[in-house]
Amino acid sequence: IRMTTKEAVVSIMVVGTMPCKDDFQEFLKSHIFLSSQDVRATEKDKVKIYNSFRLGDIIRAE
Repeated sequence: IRMTTKEAVVSIMVVGTMPCKDDFQEFLKSHIFLSSQDVRATEKDKVKIYNSFRLGDIIRAE
């Protein structure tokens, strides 16, 4: 949805195999923020979010 140098703001579109309805976004009342700690377990200070994601990317999380 948007990016800064320190975080990426993303939207949940699918959970498992079920597409989320628009009211799911309202249930969350906000979007998900991914920070450098969410990208890597080690050397978090070296992560540059803008090098890890681009607008329009589809992110698979577990």
